[in-house]
Amino acid sequence: MVQRRSFIPAFSLPLGVYDLELGEDFNSDLITFIDSLRQDTGNAQRSSVGGWRNEGNFFAQQNEAVQTLRRACIDVALGYLQECAANLPPEGRAEIFGWANWNGKGHFNTPHRHPGWDVCGCYYVRQPDATDMKSGSIEFLDHRNIPKKQLRLGGPVYSQSIELRPKPGELVVFPPMVSHWVPPNQGDDPRVVIAWNLNLENK
Repeated sequence: MVQRRSFIPAFSLPLGVYDLELGEDFNSDLITFIDSLRQDTGNAQRSSVGGWRNEGNFFAQQNEAVQTLRRACIDVALGYLQECAANLPPEGRAEIFGWANWNGKGHFNTPHRHPGWDVCGCYYVRQPDATDMKSGSIEFLDHRNIPKKQLRLGGPVYSQSIELRPKPGELVVFPPMVSHWVPPNQGDDPRVVIAWNLNLENK
């Protein structure tokens, strides 16, 4: 009988999807707050084509829902890194920088990465009500240049891309080196996401 001694997911780019279970009322409060920021602040678009992104660190806002989400994202990020067998500093603290993305009809985010950070995530506040699966999805792109012959095997190891369409209330966590983008929103409802980057720092 063959006995497996180990199975090492070498050089993998794990994607974690977590349900924060914060509830519809929580997301409604976030939507109201984000909409007020849209009326009062500028637009730092970055990878966005169309749409709106707040200036500065979203998690610096002294709002109860924002601070609840901040703590939840840090907790999940630390758990994700532990699952990745990362070397976490024993006496460390987390630096998190977030921003709100509001993508209306036709708006999208171009392919990009998040260099300089340890881990990244997106919390889904609202998704468009559209029959087009790509509206509200996020697509992660492979950077390994897999030969065409191996693409027929598919799955998360032998694919060129992986597409997710998270539900409101779900948090997607991923490594910063994986390229990703957001396809155009074809629905009338906005896609509203809180994206963030996190670094671990020694005290």
